[in-house]
Amino acid sequence: MEGYDTLRDREYSLDVLKILATVLIMFHHYQQLTGTVFKYINFHGGLFYFGYIVELFFLLSGYFICGYIKKIQNGLRFPEFFIRRYLRLLPLQALSAFTYFFLYMIYRYVSTGYWNGAQSDLWGTVVTALGLQVGWGFRNPLINNPTWYISVLLLCYVVFYVIVYWSSKKKFSWAYLCVLMILFGAWINTNSADLLFPDYKIGRGFYSFFTGILLGYVLKQNLIPAKWNKSLTILSLIIAVGFPVLVCLANDLFPYGGAAYILSFLYYPALIWLFRTAPLHRFFDHAWIGTLGRISFNVYVWHTCAIMGLRSLAAWGLLPFSIKSLQMMLLFTLVMFGFGAISHFYLELPISRKVDQLKL
Repeated sequence: MEGYDTLRDREYSLDVLKILATVLIMFHHYQQLTGTVFKYINFHGGLFYFGYIVELFFLLSGYFICGYIKKIQNGLRFPEFFIRRYLRLLPLQALSAFTYFFLYMIYRYVSTGYWNGAQSDLWGTVVTALGLQVGWGFRNPLINNPTWYISVLLLCYVVFYVIVYWSSKKKFSWAYLCVLMILFGAWINTNSADLLFPDYKIGRGFYSFFTGILLGYVLKQNLIPAKWNKSLTILSLIIAVGFPVLVCLANDLFPYGGAAYILSFLYYPALIWLFRTAPLHRFFDHAWIGTLGRISFNVYVWHTCAIMGLRSLAAWGLLPFSIKSLQMMLLFTLVMFGFGAISHFYLELPISRKVDQLKL
């Protein structure tokens, strides 16, 4: 998700994927954290694990960051590449972490159990506020847990810079090292009990982020012959439609865990290919879609805080209606995009402007 400011030639059609993914992950967490169950389609506890939407976020982030390969090879310094990106994220990350902790204390006061089975503490809040909750030597404290994506993404940025910088100095192809990182990420995902990598989420970030880099480079450099375009479009359409159908008809073909690789290496690349085709690219070529895409990142950061606040109000008996309904979930989604817009325009954008003025 973060990383969409890395290129001037923004692809609005891919922002549509980002927006849809944000809505789906919000539906997933809403049902998970409120205990809402629907009769036909469930985004949590249903046929498909919608938590794997995060792989798409990593893939898109890698896709867009590949534009920095040439800049790093031409001498872009690490502080200019990483520190600015980190400082843009830190205030939003920190404020959401401490807001989460404050709402957690309220929830503990009005409720009889721990939030989502986890006990939050001040140290975990500080670690989360710094964006270090996963991948930086700390165990995930489960404070505003969806922001683990930001923590692992920051780590991916560091590894990406080191790979490109080192390979340019040694006259070695960075692409081979990206392939190694994909395999390494899959190994971490499978062997997460290893003491060096206590959280499998690191692996999820590595294999999907670096897949996105390779995909972005191939597509942006037009390395695929034009004569293949029609065939790849047809194949991508078959994959885009066929995978959901197979999940519905034969869910046992996609066991928990294995589906993540199918999504990262096959399904999500097929979606990206389709959304880059000329018809969809032209249809979604509107600046407001790009703005909504930026807003969706704020929605992602804040939505679990809002769900906790909603559940606290329900536990306190201050809501005259049930929060466990489709109508309430849809209304919550609309309200979150409104709040995300406020966060984007009055928090994220002013911070980004200040950071851009810093001399590093």
